[in-house]
Amino acid sequence: MTSALSAATIRKQYQVQTREALEEALAVGREDREKAETTDDDSSDDSLDSPSCDDDSSSDKETDNEKRGMSEKFENIIIRASAKDQAPDPRSDKFKHQLDKASGNHRKASPSASDFDESDFFQGGAGALLVNKYRVVSELGVGTFGRVMKCYRTDTGSWKEKVGLGKYRGKLRQKTSGVFAVKIMRNQPKYRRDAQIEAKMLRVINSEEGKGTNLFPDLYDEFDLPEGHKCLVLERLGMSLYDVMKKNDHEPFSNSSIRDVAAQVFDALDHMHSLGMVHTDIKPENILLAENNDDARDTRVKIIDLGSADYEKDANKDNICNTRQYRAPEIILSIGWSYPSDIWAAGCTIAELYLGELLFPAKNDVEHLALMEKSLGLFPQRMLLTAIANKGSDGAKCFDPVIGTHRMKDVLEVDSIAFVDKRKTLRDQVAQGTRQQGDEGIYYLLRSVLSIDPMQRISAQEGSKLAMDIDCRQ
Repeated sequence: MTSALSAATIRKQYQVQTREALEEALAVGREDREKAETTDDDSSDDSLDSPSCDDDSSSDKETDNEKRGMSEKFENIIIRASAKDQAPDPRSDKFKHQLDKASGNHRKASPSASDFDESDFFQGGAGALLVNKYRVVSELGVGTFGRVMKCYRTDTGSWKEKVGLGKYRGKLRQKTSGVFAVKIMRNQPKYRRDAQIEAKMLRVINSEEGKGTNLFPDLYDEFDLPEGHKCLVLERLGMSLYDVMKKNDHEPFSNSSIRDVAAQVFDALDHMHSLGMVHTDIKPENILLAENNDDARDTRVKIIDLGSADYEKDANKDNICNTRQYRAPEIILSIGWSYPSDIWAAGCTIAELYLGELLFPAKNDVEHLALMEKSLGLFPQRMLLTAIANKGSDGAKCFDPVIGTHRMKDVLEVDSIAFVDKRKTLRDQVAQGTRQQGDEGIYYLLRSVLSIDPMQRISAQEGSKLAMDIDCRQ
């Protein structure tokens, strides 16, 4: 029986394929293609002269070129011009933020050793056949939920296809259609349940034309593996916005790209909210570029990861949701949450794209509430009274019940007090340094969606309109 593998081992093993595994996968792929093709393949012999011939060196070049192309794609258009060659100050918030991002400290629940149990991950790699229908080409990603594999359908041929036009007509290249992202959940009840929720939500969302397919991944199929893994066959998308920032050393996005992304995110939330759904986990990691291409003007995105989504009328409003740094104040205060919590999370995400760092890099709830007050102003008395009445709320203990201000010096450690004290207000964080066209529009949007009082936050539909009204013309 195959020995258990840690997350790091899995990632290393399947991201860097050995020559033997790749040759085996390609050989199997050629057999599948020959069975599926109905036309002659006299040009197959010529494919050895093609830049994309079936050897692992060319595959490595394709991967390198794809990575290089993605980096170039965002260098001039999406990422704001800045002094990239300057090393970050080790004392700066941005440097600490980069370290936290790299270590996973910004997440609500970073994967632990027990999370990555040796036995509950899908153990297959390149060449594996899923339910006699999907052939694994490579791994696209790994997370607490499981793994995402790049696959093609064996009944539509190999993951190589013939070029139809141009100089290399008839040669073989990496397939641009018929390739899917198969999300293979860990073999645990929780993750199987999450996959069922995600499939249920996506079926409803995709059934609506327009926003339902333009702003969310298409769900093509779902099945169970004999080992017990729940699998979702999804549209293959591009990089996440977090990965784009990480690739570019957390340089802020350009204002025009922020406008485009914000409008789509709020459009997607408007669609979900109109169906009675709350996403509950909006963040840069869950917003993906719609396609992997070289068009630097293409800022289309899609919202993913609906495994934590719920219908608003059925949701347990006492449950903690959202990743910490994108969590709304009403959630922390345990006074009940609803659609506005998605709006808050979207606002934190947009601010991160603008700043290049987390808006609220908090390490716990007490510090988080203090950062909110410093950045956005005092909490409404109504919220604090409700929280104080709820004796189970730790957040309520942070505030002076008489004057309503945060009791930082009584409840925070010395280093946390110093950290909060030096943080700037949202007004001061936006449009710092060189002003750009669109800064004021972005500030107004952020101030409208980051209202501490959820009853004062604008709707997703209003957020989309405000985003589209941002004037980024130079």
